[in-house]
Amino acid sequence: TNLPNRIKLFNDIEVCENPLLAILNIDNFSKINHFYGFENGNALLKEVSLKLQTLLIPLPLAQIYRLAAD
Repeated sequence: TNLPNRIKLFNDIEVCENPLLAILNIDNFSKINHFYGFENGNALLKEVSLKLQTLLIPLPLAQIYRLAAD
């Protein structure tokens, strides 16, 4: 997905002066991967991240991370 991972998130939090965190969970995402395949699951994650990025344009320091497989 080319999204930064949990390690990058923790590193960024350590250097951030006033970190804020919001978590979006896609319930049962593993079922999407199993039914449609990992390639399509990754494509869906990319689309979701692109949509979130367009919503976060007013927040130039906002970053999206991928924390887990499900």
